[in-house]
Parts: sequence; structure tokens; C-alpha cells
Amino acid sequence: MKYELKNYSFGQAIGKGFNLYLDNFFYVVGISLILYLPLFYFDFFAEPIETEGFNKTYFYGLLYYIITGFFLTAIITQIVSKKYLGMNVSTKDYYLINPPRLFPLFLLAIIDILIYIPWLIVVFYYYSKDVSFVIQGLFLLLIPTIILMVGISVSINVFIMENASVIESLKRSWRLTKGRRWPIFGIIVFFNALNWLMTSHITNSIADHYPVAYDMSEYLLTSLVDPIIECIFVVVYYNLRIEKEGFNVEHLADQFTRTEKMSEY
Repeated sequence: MKYELKNYSFGQAIGKGFNLYLDNFFYVVGISLILYLPLFYFDFFAEPIETEGFNKTYFYGLLYYIITGFFLTAIITQIVSKKYLGMNVSTKDYYLINPPRLFPLFLLAIIDILIYIPWLIVVFYYYSKDVSFVIQGLFLLLIPTIILMVGISVSINVFIMENASVIESLKRSWRLTKGRRWPIFGIIVFFNALNWLMTSHITNSIADHYPVAYDMSEYLLTSLVDPIIECIFVVVYYNLRIEKEGFNVEHLADQFTRTEKMSEY
């Protein structure tokens, strides 16, 4: 499918993201299934390790999910962006991220996790049954976390597409999203609400009729659904660049080519 590179509206960006997902379905879902396989182990096979009522196995699985999600985003962004620009995709593009870029990518993932540390603390107290702390924590941490989350929401796109450093990726993301954070937040809320409604309904139905298949269904649904938001944010990233920098497809494709050549050295 050929895509017109322009500044799409809220609904159009979501629609184009879904189109990108469907056009690259087998690749993005296949990568997701492979990367999330250990998550299935945590849910289905790993023995629960509890300390004072806190499920450490769940916590480790959550950390793995957050870190792996970042690498999944990087791999999908690399391929889907090329497809979106109408560029040729080589075989190595489907499975290769330049090795010198892996450690900076990991650092970017760690920074992303640090933003969610306050929420992980709230989760800890939730499992410790301290309801009052959970309510206070959610109230105090909600706004700062949302601002930071939305502000760096396209940092991985900048990192991959522009061959930027970790710090520059964060700065560029902050600048690109400035003035457009409410629409971006709306996309995140919309996707997560839709994701929760779909997956909870399906997994609960499976749990009622086939309890043994519950964990497997959760793993499969996570692998199916998560790549959608990555594809949507490919469109969001280009929207921001077109709106703020006036770039067209020739400029962006040329930059992508230069970025690839730079990353080879």
C-alpha cells in the first residue's frame, strides 16, 4: 500500500497506523511473539515468588515487558518507517539493529523505565494492600508522569530515524511534541482503553470457558495488540516533523538514507 506523507488529523493518524499494522502484520506480530516469549514463561511456568505479600515474579515480568517493549518499538519502527516512506527494505533490515546502537538503545529504555518507577512503587503498595498510599500516590504522580511520558513519546523514533544520541533523542522528542501533547496523550489513552476493553473481554471469556488457556491467550493477545501503537507512532512522528519542520517525503527519505550510511561506520 502506498502512503501519502502529510499531516494527518487525530483520527486519520490512528487509521493510518492501523493500515501500517495490517500491511506488515506477519512481521510485526512475529517479532512480538518472539520477544514476548519469556513473558509467557513468567505468566505460565515460573513459580510465584512472594515476599510479604508482594509477587516478585509478576514484578520481574513487568520489568521485562517494559524493556522488551522498547526493543520491539525500535525494530518495528525501523521497518515500518521505511515502508511508510515507500523505500526498499533489505533482508537484514528485518532482524538487524546496528550493534553499536544496542547499548544506547538500552540506556534509552532504562530512562523510560525510570519515568515509571513511581508507578511501580504504587503497584508494590497495591499488592501490599496499602490502599491509602495507592490513592495518594496515583493523585500526586499522575500529572508529572503523563507530562514526561508524552514528552519523550517519540524519542525512540528520533533515535532510530535520525541516528541521534540518547540525550538528543530525548531533547528532540520534547521539542517535537511541544504544543501537540494533548492530541498525543489522546491517542495513547484511546489505544490503551481500546486495548484494555478488547483484551479483558476476550481473556475473561476464555477464562470462563477454557481456564487452562488463559495465560496462553493473554500472551497471544499482547503480542497481537502491542505492535499497533508502534505503527501509530510512526505516523505521529512524521506528522510532527511535517508540521514543525515542513519536511516532505523526499527530505525524509534522503535523511533516512544518510542515517543508514552513517550507522555503518
